[in-house]
Amino acid sequence: MSVEATRLVRESRLEKPCVKVSLDYKPPVCTSSFCRKRPYISVSVAEEDSVNEAYVRVASDSGIPVYIAGPLFELANREGKSVKIETRGVWKFRRLVLEGLDPYKI
Repeated sequence: MSVEATRLVRESRLEKPCVKVSLDYKPPVCTSSFCRKRPYISVSVAEEDSVNEAYVRVASDSGIPVYIAGPLFELANREGKSVKIETRGVWKFRRLVLEGLDPYKI
């Protein structure tokens, strides 16, 4: 996790903040029966107690707990890639993003 991402998480007003990396699906663009839902990765700051057992806790060098959805964890292990959490945006519009995984490979 980058220094800016760590700072953004620590500035949240939660008692026990953690980073939650989820796998979600958007509805298909076309109406054909061959169209599939489009997967995307969302990264958010959450209370550590609110994370359920569908998420895997991974090691982080920042000291902040990071929980990744099970399918994304399996994808990272299969590809042998390390993932990095960065920030994008400016001032109030800063958000967390995940780099290193392609959700279409699930």
